[in-house]
Amino acid sequence: MQEAIIELVTGIAKDLLFVSTITTIEIPMLTKMNKVDYDNLLKKRISNTAKEEKSNVDEKIKPLLKRIEETTNKNNIKYINKNINNLKINKDYFLLLKGWTGSYNVKDNKVNIVNDDALYHEIFHVLSGEYDKIEDTIYDGFLVSNKNGKVGIGLNEGYTEYKASTTFRNGKVKAYKKEVKLAKIVEEFFYNKKDMEEYYYRHNLPEFIYYMSQYADKEEIKSFIKDYDLMTNTNKLLSQSPNYYYVRNLIRLNKWSESNNLSPNQKNNIKQLIKK
Repeated sequence: MQEAIIELVTGIAKDLLFVSTITTIEIPMLTKMNKVDYDNLLKKRISNTAKEEKSNVDEKIKPLLKRIEETTNKNNIKYINKNINNLKINKDYFLLLKGWTGSYNVKDNKVNIVNDDALYHEIFHVLSGEYDKIEDTIYDGFLVSNKNGKVGIGLNEGYTEYKASTTFRNGKVKAYKKEVKLAKIVEEFFYNKKDMEEYYYRHNLPEFIYYMSQYADKEEIKSFIKDYDLMTNTNKLLSQSPNYYYVRNLIRLNKWSESNNLSPNQKNNIKQLIKK
């Protein structure tokens, strides 16, 4: 028991040391634009990319795209980005040195993988990603990254792997297991789960926050996202230590599940997922 307590305290201390070394990042766009302006900006991007036709698509990803289109809400298919055109796919075994099996560079529209299974995850980054050259900002699902920092990596990786597992692996999760669990719980807060899918494909983190603010105030939702990010980063650095941020977010979700805005079935599903 004493050893377990020492391990817990040591893990938290290391995590807090990590926190003190990073820059606090405000969520982009929330202060620069209101919801309507941000929404219109996304529509403009979508209308521009939608004019492109599927040309020069790698044969390796055609079956994946077919499966994704079969399992994606029809209203959301139109939001899928056209990065599949001229997508470059390379084998890169040096990724193993980082503990990765795949990566996607949206600026170069290039996927590096160790094995073909990694494509199941990376293809969703491809379809939900966009690089804004004017703002020098990367939008990747729920992730926003620019010179000021990045935010949304935890939620983004969790939901991305969740989509990959349910679309291609009969629910088997191969990475980001804690992130996936939180993403699955968050999804239960949506009356229509395809709404969360839409926010993901439209890389619309502010709209996600706006929706979730019916269960907690926006600052609390932003804190949830920040802890989600810290959880992911400390998992990479301290994979054997207890994860303070993971537990804190589970506590938040459990508290939010008491909201009168949820149906009895949603509440029950959330409780069951938390217990797993």
